[in-house]
Amino acid sequence: TLLDAAAVAGDYEAATDAQIVATFAAVGAAASSDAPDHRTTPMVLLAGHAPFAWGGSAMEAAYHAVVLEEMARIAALTLALDPHAAPLPAAIADKHYFRKHGALATYGQQRP
Repeated sequence: TLLDAAAVAGDYEAATDAQIVATFAAVGAAASSDAPDHRTTPMVLLAGHAPFAWGGSAMEAAYHAVVLEEMARIAALTLALDPHAAPLPAAIADKHYFRKHGALATYGQQRP
């Protein structure tokens, strides 16, 4: 959702911060209770704004920005091929995410 004129004219940074928080809340509500958040997903797209990405260093934040741009490119290509393409169901998205991340990760993880 785009910020309205009052938000832009007022405390723009606070309104943008609130929009980031609302975006993560909306994604979390649509996914499982273990949905990724700002700690596990260090990037976000907001309507009418350049992408946001962060990390432990400038290099890590830049890497996350590149990953976000590539994900957006893939999404755009998917919609170009099939304008009615639906998002993955939460169960499938969670399976792909949690098999690679977290304490119970099984994909690409080396165990002692």
